[in-house]
Amino acid sequence: MLTVYILASRKEARFIEEFWKHLALLRRQVRSVIWATPLYVEDLVASNAVVPVMAEGYVVIGCLSNRFVSELLDQPALRELVEGARIMVPFIISSCQWNQSPCPFEGKMPLAREALTSTLQHDRVFVEAVRRIREVLVSFL
Repeated sequence: MLTVYILASRKEARFIEEFWKHLALLRRQVRSVIWATPLYVEDLVASNAVVPVMAEGYVVIGCLSNRFVSELLDQPALRELVEGARIMVPFIISSCQWNQSPCPFEGKMPLAREALTSTLQHDRVFVEAVRRIREVLVSFL
């Protein structure tokens, strides 16, 4: 069994909710995957329980923005959560410096070719992201 965690900043909550809706069909089709509801880094940090109990094998989809990358780099427990994943997949919400060390997503292939906020074609970017995450999960399983 594989668990998928979507990590994001509350600042991008509207995009994450839309992404969750686009994932609805995939969440019901892939049987050996548990989908956790999206986790917001500000909530994890504020609760002083930054690292929830993680499943044996898990995937992290990092919804990358300046705020998210900043929290990720400033909070060692968040980095540990991401680095402990079997698969780390970046989903670029807004332009940020995610593809440089020490960001754990450095060198990873993003779900979509362009940042979500840099286009008016949000649905096209979401569909591309869902298609890519399907490929990642199916190839892993």
